[in-house]
Amino acid sequence: MHRSDAGENDRRLILLSDTLGLVDIVAKGARKGGSRLAGASELMVYAKFTWEAGRHRSFLKHCAPITSFPGLRTNYESMMAGIAWCDMIRSFVPFGAPAPEIFELSVQVMRGLEATEDVWPVLVWGLSKLLQEEGLAPEWLMCMTTGEKLSKTPVPFDLSVGGPVDDADTIGGQVIWVDIEVLVGLTKLSEIEEPPHKFKRSIETAYLLKEIMEYHADKRMVALGRLIQEARNDGAATTSLSP
Repeated sequence: MHRSDAGENDRRLILLSDTLGLVDIVAKGARKGGSRLAGASELMVYAKFTWEAGRHRSFLKHCAPITSFPGLRTNYESMMAGIAWCDMIRSFVPFGAPAPEIFELSVQVMRGLEATEDVWPVLVWGLSKLLQEEGLAPEWLMCMTTGEKLSKTPVPFDLSVGGPVDDADTIGGQVIWVDIEVLVGLTKLSEIEEPPHKFKRSIETAYLLKEIMEYHADKRMVALGRLIQEARNDGAATTSLSP
Protein backbone atom coordinates (compact mmCIF):
# COMPACT_ATOMS: atom_id res chain seq x y z
CA MET A 1 0.00 0.00 0.00
CA HIS A 2 2.92 2.35 0.67
CA ARG A 3 6.71 2.39 0.71
CA SER A 4 9.34 4.84 1.88
CA ASP A 5 13.12 4.82 2.27
CA ALA A 6 14.50 3.85 5.66
CA GLY A 7 18.14 4.00 6.68
CA GLU A 8 20.81 3.59 4.05
CA ASN A 9 19.50 0.55 2.14
CA ASP A 10 16.15 -0.38 3.69
CA ARG A 11 12.54 0.25 2.83
CA ARG A 12 9.65 0.77 5.19
CA LEU A 13 6.49 -0.87 3.88
CA ILE A 14 2.81 -0.71 4.76
CA LEU A 15 1.12 -3.94 3.72
CA LEU A 16 -2.57 -4.81 3.55
CA SER A 17 -3.06 -8.26 5.05
CA ASP A 18 -6.27 -10.29 4.98
CA THR A 19 -5.84 -11.39 8.61
CA LEU A 20 -4.12 -8.37 10.19
CA GLY A 21 -5.29 -5.37 8.18
CA LEU A 22 -2.57 -2.78 7.70
CA VAL A 23 0.90 -3.84 8.83
CA ASP A 24 4.05 -1.68 9.13
CA ILE A 25 7.28 -3.60 8.40
CA VAL A 26 10.87 -2.98 7.29
CA ALA A 27 12.45 -4.70 4.28
CA LYS A 28 16.14 -4.67 5.16
CA GLY A 29 18.52 -4.20 2.23
CA ALA A 30 15.64 -3.85 -0.26
CA ARG A 31 17.33 -0.88 -1.96
CA LYS A 32 20.57 -2.72 -2.56
CA GLY A 33 21.28 -3.83 -6.11
CA GLY A 34 20.21 -7.44 -6.64
CA SER A 35 18.23 -7.66 -3.39
CA ARG A 36 15.65 -10.46 -3.44
CA LEU A 37 13.27 -8.06 -1.66
CA ALA A 38 13.58 -5.22 -4.20
CA GLY A 39 10.68 -6.24 -6.43
CA ALA A 40 8.52 -7.37 -3.53
CA SER A 41 8.82 -3.96 -1.91
CA GLU A 42 7.30 -2.11 -4.86
CA LEU A 43 3.78 -0.71 -4.68
CA MET A 44 0.85 -2.89 -5.75
CA VAL A 45 2.52 -6.28 -5.40
CA TYR A 46 0.25 -9.18 -4.47
CA ALA A 47 2.33 -11.75 -2.58
CA LYS A 48 2.66 -14.01 0.42
CA PHE A 49 4.81 -12.14 2.92
CA THR A 50 6.55 -13.57 5.98
CA TRP A 51 7.94 -11.26 8.63
CA GLU A 52 9.44 -11.44 12.09
CA ALA A 53 8.54 -9.17 14.96
CA GLY A 54 11.46 -7.34 16.54
CA ARG A 55 11.56 -5.33 19.73
CA HIS A 56 10.39 -2.13 18.06
CA ARG A 57 9.72 -3.09 14.43
CA SER A 58 8.79 -6.07 12.29
CA PHE A 59 11.20 -7.18 9.57
CA LEU A 60 10.38 -8.81 6.24
CA LYS A 61 11.99 -12.25 5.98
CA HIS A 62 10.54 -13.80 2.84
CA CYS A 63 8.23 -12.99 -0.04
CA ALA A 64 6.56 -15.29 -2.58
CA PRO A 65 5.10 -13.02 -5.31
CA ILE A 66 1.77 -13.92 -6.88
CA THR A 67 1.48 -11.00 -9.30
CA SER A 68 2.60 -7.40 -9.64
CA PHE A 69 -0.35 -6.61 -11.96
CA PRO A 70 1.96 -5.85 -14.91
CA GLY A 71 -0.87 -4.68 -17.18
CA LEU A 72 -1.75 -2.00 -14.65
CA ARG A 73 1.75 -0.53 -14.94
CA THR A 74 1.73 -0.03 -18.71
CA ASN A 75 -0.81 2.79 -18.63
CA TYR A 76 -0.31 6.06 -16.74
CA GLU A 77 -3.95 6.50 -15.68
CA SER A 78 -4.27 2.86 -14.56
CA MET A 79 -1.09 3.12 -12.50
CA MET A 80 -2.23 6.39 -10.92
CA ALA A 81 -5.63 4.85 -10.17
CA GLY A 82 -3.91 1.94 -8.44
CA ILE A 83 -1.78 4.31 -6.39
CA ALA A 84 -4.88 6.33 -5.49
CA TRP A 85 -6.63 3.16 -4.30
CA CYS A 86 -3.62 2.22 -2.14
CA ASP A 87 -3.42 5.73 -0.68
CA MET A 88 -7.14 5.70 0.08
CA ILE A 89 -7.05 2.29 1.79
CA ARG A 90 -4.03 3.38 3.84
CA SER A 91 -5.94 6.46 4.99
CA PHE A 92 -9.24 4.69 5.62
CA VAL A 93 -8.42 1.27 7.11
CA PRO A 94 -7.03 1.00 10.68
CA PHE A 95 -3.79 -0.82 11.51
CA GLY A 96 -4.01 -4.26 13.07
CA ALA A 97 -7.71 -4.90 12.33
CA PRO A 98 -8.52 -8.03 10.26
CA ALA A 99 -9.83 -6.95 6.86
CA PRO A 100 -10.45 -10.03 4.65
CA GLU A 101 -13.28 -8.40 2.68
CA ILE A 102 -11.27 -5.24 2.00
CA PHE A 103 -8.25 -7.34 1.06
CA GLU A 104 -10.28 -9.31 -1.50
CA LEU A 105 -11.91 -6.11 -2.76
CA SER A 106 -8.48 -4.53 -3.26
CA VAL A 107 -7.27 -7.52 -5.29
CA GLN A 108 -10.44 -7.34 -7.40
CA VAL A 109 -9.96 -3.60 -7.98
CA MET A 110 -6.32 -4.10 -9.04
CA ARG A 111 -7.30 -6.86 -11.46
CA GLY A 112 -10.07 -4.65 -12.80
CA LEU A 113 -7.72 -1.71 -13.34
CA GLU A 114 -5.28 -4.02 -15.09
CA ALA A 115 -7.94 -5.25 -17.52
CA THR A 116 -9.52 -1.96 -18.63
CA GLU A 117 -8.58 1.27 -20.38
CA ASP A 118 -11.24 3.25 -18.49
CA VAL A 119 -10.32 3.24 -14.81
CA TRP A 120 -13.30 5.19 -13.50
CA PRO A 121 -15.99 2.47 -13.56
CA VAL A 122 -13.61 0.24 -11.59
CA LEU A 123 -12.74 2.95 -9.08
CA VAL A 124 -16.30 4.09 -8.38
CA TRP A 125 -17.45 0.49 -8.03
CA GLY A 126 -14.59 -0.24 -5.61
CA LEU A 127 -15.22 2.91 -3.58
CA SER A 128 -18.95 2.20 -3.32
CA LYS A 129 -18.27 -1.40 -2.22
CA LEU A 130 -15.82 -0.17 0.41
CA LEU A 131 -18.49 2.11 1.87
CA GLN A 132 -20.87 -0.87 1.94
CA GLU A 133 -18.30 -3.03 3.75
CA GLU A 134 -17.77 -0.29 6.32
CA GLY A 135 -21.51 0.22 6.85
CA LEU A 136 -21.33 3.81 5.61
CA ALA A 137 -23.37 3.54 2.41
CA PRO A 138 -26.85 5.07 2.77
CA GLU A 139 -29.98 4.29 0.80
CA TRP A 140 -28.83 6.49 -2.05
CA LEU A 141 -32.32 7.46 -3.25
CA MET A 142 -33.98 7.88 0.15
CA CYS A 143 -34.09 11.04 2.24
CA MET A 144 -32.19 10.46 5.48
CA THR A 145 -34.58 12.60 7.53
CA THR A 146 -38.00 11.64 6.16
CA GLY A 147 -37.45 8.17 4.65
CA GLU A 148 -39.18 9.33 1.47
CA LYS A 149 -37.92 8.46 -2.01
CA LEU A 150 -36.06 11.30 -3.70
CA SER A 151 -37.23 12.58 -7.08
CA LYS A 152 -36.00 16.16 -7.52
CA THR A 153 -32.59 17.19 -8.77
CA PRO A 154 -30.07 18.40 -7.73
CA VAL A 155 -30.06 16.61 -4.38
CA PRO A 156 -28.28 17.95 -1.28
CA PHE A 157 -26.07 15.21 0.18
CA ASP A 158 -25.46 16.12 3.82
CA LEU A 159 -22.21 14.58 5.07
CA SER A 160 -23.13 15.30 8.70
CA VAL A 161 -26.25 13.10 8.54
CA GLY A 162 -24.66 10.52 6.24
CA GLY A 163 -26.86 10.77 3.17
CA PRO A 164 -29.18 12.74 0.91
CA VAL A 165 -31.93 14.98 2.23
CA ASP A 166 -34.83 16.75 0.54
CA ASP A 167 -35.80 19.36 3.12
CA ALA A 168 -33.77 22.56 2.95
CA ASP A 169 -34.49 23.25 6.62
CA THR A 170 -32.63 20.10 7.67
CA ILE A 171 -29.43 20.78 5.72
CA GLY A 172 -26.32 21.04 7.87
CA GLY A 173 -23.07 22.79 7.14
CA GLN A 174 -21.35 20.12 5.01
CA VAL A 175 -23.43 19.60 1.90
CA ILE A 176 -22.57 18.45 -1.61
CA TRP A 177 -25.17 19.05 -4.29
CA VAL A 178 -25.38 16.12 -6.71
CA ASP A 179 -27.46 15.25 -9.74
CA ILE A 180 -29.97 12.53 -8.92
CA GLU A 181 -28.46 10.43 -11.74
CA VAL A 182 -25.34 10.07 -9.57
CA LEU A 183 -27.46 8.51 -6.81
CA VAL A 184 -29.29 6.30 -9.31
CA GLY A 185 -25.93 5.03 -10.55
CA LEU A 186 -24.73 4.33 -7.00
CA THR A 187 -27.90 2.35 -6.33
CA LYS A 188 -27.15 0.19 -9.38
CA LEU A 189 -23.52 -0.25 -8.33
CA SER A 190 -24.63 -1.62 -4.96
CA GLU A 191 -26.40 -4.46 -6.76
CA ILE A 192 -23.54 -5.80 -8.91
CA GLU A 193 -20.60 -7.95 -7.82
CA GLU A 194 -18.10 -6.96 -10.52
CA PRO A 195 -16.99 -3.57 -11.86
CA PRO A 196 -19.11 -2.31 -14.77
CA HIS A 197 -17.49 -1.65 -18.14
CA LYS A 198 -18.94 1.86 -18.35
CA PHE A 199 -20.46 4.24 -15.85
CA LYS A 200 -22.32 7.48 -16.37
CA ARG A 201 -21.16 10.55 -14.42
CA SER A 202 -18.17 8.62 -13.09
CA ILE A 203 -16.09 11.66 -12.12
CA GLU A 204 -18.96 13.28 -10.20
CA THR A 205 -19.60 9.98 -8.46
CA ALA A 206 -15.94 9.50 -7.54
CA TYR A 207 -15.86 13.02 -6.10
CA LEU A 208 -18.92 12.37 -3.91
CA LEU A 209 -17.49 9.08 -2.64
CA LYS A 210 -14.13 10.73 -1.92
CA GLU A 211 -15.82 13.44 0.13
CA ILE A 212 -17.80 10.87 2.13
CA MET A 213 -14.63 8.91 2.91
CA GLU A 214 -12.66 12.00 3.86
CA TYR A 215 -15.45 13.06 6.22
CA HIS A 216 -15.53 9.72 8.02
CA ALA A 217 -11.76 9.15 8.06
CA ASP A 218 -11.01 12.79 8.89
CA LYS A 219 -8.12 12.56 6.39
CA ARG A 220 -7.63 13.82 2.87
CA MET A 221 -7.45 11.26 0.05
CA VAL A 222 -4.73 13.22 -1.73
CA ALA A 223 -3.93 10.89 -4.64
CA LEU A 224 -7.60 10.27 -5.43
CA GLY A 225 -8.34 13.99 -5.30
CA ARG A 226 -5.47 14.69 -7.69
CA LEU A 227 -6.68 12.01 -10.10
CA ILE A 228 -10.21 13.45 -10.07
CA GLN A 229 -8.88 16.95 -10.73
CA GLU A 230 -6.79 15.71 -13.66
CA ALA A 231 -9.83 13.97 -15.13
CA ARG A 232 -11.90 17.12 -14.77
CA ASN A 233 -9.20 19.14 -16.45
CA ASP A 234 -9.10 16.65 -19.32
CA GLY A 235 -12.89 16.67 -19.64
CA ALA A 236 -13.04 12.90 -19.03
CA ALA A 237 -16.54 11.40 -19.11
CA THR A 238 -18.33 8.13 -19.76
CA THR A 239 -21.82 7.65 -21.03
CA SER A 240 -23.58 4.55 -19.76
CA LEU A 241 -23.77 1.84 -17.14
CA SER A 242 -23.53 -1.81 -18.08
CA PRO A 243 -22.47 -4.80 -15.98
